[in-house]
Amino acid sequence: MTAPSAQQLKASDPARSVWVSANAGSGKTTVLVNRVVRLLLTGADPARILCVTFTKAAAANMQDRIFKRLGGWAALPDDALAREVAQIEGRAPTPLELKAARTLFARAVETPGGLKIQTIHAFCERLLHLFPFEARVPARFEMMDDAQAAAAMERAVAGALRAALSDADGPLGAALRTAADAAGESAVRDALRAFIAHRRGLDGAAPERKFSVSAVRRALGLAPGDSAEAVRREIVENGLYAGAWRAVETWLRSSGKPRDAEMANFLRAGAGVQGARDTESYLRVFLSADMRPRSDKGWFISADLRKKADGFVEALTAEQER
Repeated sequence: MTAPSAQQLKASDPARSVWVSANAGSGKTTVLVNRVVRLLLTGADPARILCVTFTKAAAANMQDRIFKRLGGWAALPDDALAREVAQIEGRAPTPLELKAARTLFARAVETPGGLKIQTIHAFCERLLHLFPFEARVPARFEMMDDAQAAAAMERAVAGALRAALSDADGPLGAALRTAADAAGESAVRDALRAFIAHRRGLDGAAPERKFSVSAVRRALGLAPGDSAEAVRREIVENGLYAGAWRAVETWLRSSGKPRDAEMANFLRAGAGVQGARDTESYLRVFLSADMRPRSDKGWFISADLRKKADGFVEALTAEQER
């Protein structure tokens, strides 16, 4: 067994509350195993120790390591056992601790239900079984495995498609034809899977809030006659282009910096000076590639230009917020 570092000794100390962040393969599982073993060495009841992991493989790996460690200790000579215990404790063990170390394997094996090393999903499932009434689930529910869930999903998708095909002249049939024409069979199936996976949210919505074109329009504050082109025009014309964009462009170009000139070009493209308005270019002044507001106050201008802002920074900030 490789001797743990000073940091690993601290992290595995059960008397400490510790958060560990480290790269893959750096020894996080070893630290967790040592922490559990040190807890057992203090006399902790194995039934009262809970380890929660992300995956079943990680849970099985950790349990295997713990049992191998404790099983090996049961058969080691005194001097070898003393060295191993000293490595994870950071000090020489007492005779009583050595005696306890030899019994840990038997204690862990005899614990009803074994050591509790579970995935997050298994832990949550156990909570639901303990409190089904509070969770509003059937008392004796069973969890589907991945294969069962996939099969159930495909049956639901097939049922939805059959319902749409049988309603050829109705709204379901029309919806299926529209979706298939626009996206193709694979994308339609993917969309159905997504809707089925979120069916609780759809079923629980009030009738007037069901997913529909009118509901989306209301959520976005759009009038019945509004179009995508009207929205793009609104983005540009009600902002700086109401009269201030030329002054801002001149100010940006005054620095002679490439970054400022690029922003000026984006503004000019948005104004449609050389043709159609380019809304995307306009947005690039204020938003990142994923359409989030640029967080740095100097996102659109150079440091030199910020020193002589003359109110333009405030104007651009207000436009970003709009």
